[in-house]
Amino acid sequence: MSRGPGGTFQRELRDGIENLRRGIADRILQTVPGDAGAVAVALVTGEQSLISERVQEDYRVSGLAHLLSISGLHMSLLAAAVFLLVRRGLALWPALAVRVDLKKLAAWTALAATTFYLLISGASVPAVRAFLMVAVAIVAILVDRRAVSLRSVALAALTVLALFPEAIVGASFQMSFMAVIALVALYERVALHPFWRGPEGEWRIGRALMMYVAALIVTDLVAGSVTSLFAAYHFNRVPSYSVVANLVATPVTGLWIMPMGLAALALMPAGLDAPFLGAMGAGVEAINGVAAAVARWPGAQVHVPPMATWALACGVAGLLLVCLWRGRLCWLGVVPLLPALVQPWLAAAPDVVVDESGRVVALSDAEGRMVLSPERRDRFVRTVIVERYGASSGRWPPPDVACDAAGCVLERRATALTIAFGAEAVADDCGRADVVLAPRLFDMSCPGSRLIDRGDLYRRGAHALYLGGGRVRVETVEDFTGRRAWSRRPVPRRRGDDAPRSEDAVDAAGQ
Repeated sequence: MSRGPGGTFQRELRDGIENLRRGIADRILQTVPGDAGAVAVALVTGEQSLISERVQEDYRVSGLAHLLSISGLHMSLLAAAVFLLVRRGLALWPALAVRVDLKKLAAWTALAATTFYLLISGASVPAVRAFLMVAVAIVAILVDRRAVSLRSVALAALTVLALFPEAIVGASFQMSFMAVIALVALYERVALHPFWRGPEGEWRIGRALMMYVAALIVTDLVAGSVTSLFAAYHFNRVPSYSVVANLVATPVTGLWIMPMGLAALALMPAGLDAPFLGAMGAGVEAINGVAAAVARWPGAQVHVPPMATWALACGVAGLLLVCLWRGRLCWLGVVPLLPALVQPWLAAAPDVVVDESGRVVALSDAEGRMVLSPERRDRFVRTVIVERYGASSGRWPPPDVACDAAGCVLERRATALTIAFGAEAVADDCGRADVVLAPRLFDMSCPGSRLIDRGDLYRRGAHALYLGGGRVRVETVEDFTGRRAWSRRPVPRRRGDDAPRSEDAVDAAGQ
């Protein structure tokens, strides 16, 4: 607990910021009700808990989920809007324009605005990372350096890792920085000189619009392509029409929603924010409609089988080589990138997956997708299994599995596995099957067969079983995480007692 004047000030500052966030969220919801208001609150304060699961799923499937979290897009849009508004607005005052460096004044104002946005957004790790990236660009302007360069991206990445070293294994850090690296590399190599003014200095609206649309398409293609590798690894699915959805949503967000939200925040203390919040809500309604429509297109997302960590490492190495290397040799990065793209589709799916509680059992079908046991418990675990391996269109059990009240029998590739629900079934199957899985029993003995009971599940976490050649290959959570100080300790076995314990007894023994 913090003590003294410093601790009191910090606590009061945190409480004041939190109260401000809540007040802003309440004001938005009063003016913009429903799903549009919930999304508007997320865009301004970073609070996503108010968004319904249906809307969140629409955004994920359509490839617009990045709009819901405070990220580099929101921070850069805010900084750019404030920078241009201050610089162009003060330029209308000649007496000030000839005496003050308006560019640096605008940069200081943009830095202050993004700092305020960071505070009211909750200062989550993605928001802090986005703020640091934008802040590095603004500081580069203040010290008369190039604002957008790979050096500034590297400095921002090092700063983020110094503050949040664990972020390097997160999807948010990997996807955002890889997208920025790719876009900056493209920006440095392809110098575009758009001619959207005529000989007399007049605007050529048609050409400017074409350049803007072309830039959006290229940006979405590049960013979507490089981030799809991480989306496949972390989420096992890739949106098919993200370019189309972002082509509509990004301009609306950048040119309408965020400016209206900025104006509403500026005028909220005076009580003049309602018209701007209403306009912001209309823009959000349009984006919600786009997300819902695209999410319902046929094949809106592609399920990707689990990708090995080494394949992701090869893909990252290839992408970095393409983006960072100078000269034609950069295209050698395609060589290590190919295994990352191919490996998930060549890897065999597990025949059986069982969670650590033993209550959820999944069997693969002929296509490698999972058929879940019919119980309705553990919804989260079921969702994770389906997202990772894909959901089968068939019903429990798969055609090559025989089940009754005592358990199930699975024979594949000269390997027999039985799932036993009772002690008698374990005794009957021992010595007959290569593997006996007793997910509901504890402390069983099974001579002649490999036994996996609930004690093994408890100690080593969820299991994935691969059958073949009379043997079974087992992968567990412990194999990936290792034994740590906080890992569960082995539950002591009771000598001379092979009787199964109840689930409650097992849970109590592990606490």
